[in-house]
Amino acid sequence: MSKSETEFVKPLNDLLLLDVGNTAVKLSYATPEGWLEPLRFPKAEFDKMIVWMRHHQAYFGRTVISTVVFPVSDKIIELLPDWDHQLLYREDIPDEKLDYDSIKMLGMDRYLGCYGAAGQYGAPVVVVDAGTACTVDYMDADQVYRGGVIMPGLSLWERSLQQYAVGLPAARREIPDHWPGHTTEQCLQWGLAAAFRDCIGVMLDRYRERQGDYRLVFTGGDASLVRELLDQDGTVDPALIFRGIHRFWSRAYSSSNPSS
Repeated sequence: MSKSETEFVKPLNDLLLLDVGNTAVKLSYATPEGWLEPLRFPKAEFDKMIVWMRHHQAYFGRTVISTVVFPVSDKIIELLPDWDHQLLYREDIPDEKLDYDSIKMLGMDRYLGCYGAAGQYGAPVVVVDAGTACTVDYMDADQVYRGGVIMPGLSLWERSLQQYAVGLPAARREIPDHWPGHTTEQCLQWGLAAAFRDCIGVMLDRYRERQGDYRLVFTGGDASLVRELLDQDGTVDPALIFRGIHRFWSRAYSSSNPSS
């Protein structure tokens, strides 16, 4: 978890928002001071997450869930039958707001990240979600999701070398001043952190060349690091997916239609 188990900030309302990903479930909610720093529960801590939710049920009782792993979200619903659950479905995205051919394969989190960024910072927007996978997605000025890029996250790049080239040492996530690398660590840094930066940088340049200017927003576990590596103007927003979840729920599902 990203916060101490004993630390609890009272919510602004009874909504607990869940982002069910491939490697972890993240939880957040609105507080009087803004969005809570997401609580992250890896797969191995699923039971701990359920205990946390049961312990705080008096404050919530309602969930809004974005998921890319339906067996996990289904299990949450099964184990918490007294809660009011709302799953978000890609089928509820208006057709005119999607420019994407394989809609059934679209991860809802990719759309919601862009949707949250457009609502918070304005569109057009490019969202770099730097997690286990790294996505670089685009939403235009009319808030139409135009797709993007899916690539391995930096941790996967690093682990692939550790797994298949076991003789190589670990390398700090820094870019050397010297080119080319003159030590094994420098060579690894150019091949990992610098190559990762350059890859994303080329994608961002391509967006700018073909779509024009945009707002750049970083989210995900490595967001601050990627922002630092790229050294480009952009906003780091750990709560971005939850802004998108709440905004989408408010417009597509909420009978009271609260402000987003």
